Amino acid sequence: MASQRTPLGAIAVSITLAVLLWGYVSLTRTYEDYVDVPFTVLAPPEQALLSTVPERISVRARGSGWRLLNLRMLPGGARCTLDLSKLRPSEGALYQVSKNDLIRGTLLPQAVQTLDVDPGALTLAVGDLGVRRVPVALRYRLEPRTGFVVTRVEAIPSMVNVRGSRMRVDSVASWPTQRLIVTDAHEVIDISVAMADSLPTLLNVVPSTVRLRADVQQMADRRIDDVPITVRQPSGNRLAHVRPERVSIIVRGGVNDVARLDRTMFTATIDHTLAASTGFARVRVVGPVGITIAGTVPMIVAYRERLPGTESLIASGAVRRSKLESP
Repeated sequence: MASQRTPLGAIAVSITLAVLLWGYVSLTRTYEDYVDVPFTVLAPPEQALLSTVPERISVRARGSGWRLLNLRMLPGGARCTLDLSKLRPSEGALYQVSKNDLIRGTLLPQAVQTLDVDPGALTLAVGDLGVRRVPVALRYRLEPRTGFVVTRVEAIPSMVNVRGSRMRVDSVASWPTQRLIVTDAHEVIDISVAMADSLPTLLNVVPSTVRLRADVQQMADRRIDDVPITVRQPSGNRLAHVRPERVSIIVRGGVNDVARLDRTMFTATIDHTLAASTGFARVRVVGPVGITIAGTVPMIVAYRERLPGTESLIASGAVRRSKLESP
């Protein structure tokens, strides 16, 4: 009688079912494990926390394997919150927090028991609450598409309120955002950015998010003519003169910003000290923020210093010489 062979597929299915059954039975048993949960300290009314506390604490929990596995994979519902207003200070504004206080403040999923916490005790100090309004420090990198330019970047709102101990709040000059990176920017950007969570247990920032708005425009060049050169007169009774007295400037920027420009928005000057020694000067132009000065026409101007009335005397002398030299 021929022997019957068991198909390999049936063997694989049997092994898989056995493993799943073993895993199911194992996860229904009770285990103990350590998990890290977020830790928050609530200061009493009109007080601020002065002590540094850990952002997370370690909790020894007991429960079924399924629940502990779920707690590790999805820890969002677990946390420890310590409300100091429900405790009595040991002296002044100093609180001695015991292990039992931390266990009572620990919230875990249903059917999971808190057995122990680490650290087992804390000493916390509170002080006067301070509030300060500071500017937002945007942290970003915007990379425009080729042929485009980022003209203006602003935070909305531009100021935030920092709350915490008066001593720490007084040392805050500005508050940064989390870093934002945008590539291939070719249109207006308006994105919500979270404020940085530095010292989250000591300082609180309101609002917690701001909007970063950036104006992205197509790049354009434009020539603006007849910009007068401002000449700083030298000391004494000498007069300074430049030739030519007006220049044209080449500007570069966003197409919308460049279209609104006129010559009254620019100031053209020269380096008085260098010009006096060489007789020539390079024109320096200052314009609106966000506009690039690509060049001037001409780039170099002639510079002369003369006594008052000298020009007319030179002119009349030139006329007399021309009459004497004429045949």
